Amino acid sequence: MQNIGVMLEELPPPEDWREPYRKCLGYFINKNEMIQGMINYREKESIDLHKLICRRGNYYFHALRMLHDLDAEQIKKLLSLTDRERCVASSNALVASADIEVTFGRVRLYHMLFKKSLWHKKRFARLMGEIERIYPS
Repeated sequence: MQNIGVMLEELPPPEDWREPYRKCLGYFINKNEMIQGMINYREKESIDLHKLICRRGNYYFHALRMLHDLDAEQIKKLLSLTDRERCVASSNALVASADIEVTFGRVRLYHMLFKKSLWHKKRFARLMGEIERIYPS
């Protein structure tokens, strides 16, 4: 079995990897998964659950700041799937699972927006329609 780190290095980067919304999305997913993994797989004595929950709150706060610093164009890109995310019939299971995580990270970040205008709600409805067509269950 090949090492996951080596497999990830072999993947081409997303076409929009330098965009500010992508940085916000990546930060949120990375920190959320890291803390969730530590909570789920922690040793009872070695890791204080209260500290992990506080750290998760700090990461969420930072993700909120990054999210609300995005301009309208970046929010539009955040609420739109890329061509790669629309193509779920990937032969590489690692790519498919990463794209699913990014897709649902977009949904979670939408719910973190404080002020949702009608435009935001329409974009989110369109995003959810695309997600339902791709992942029917």
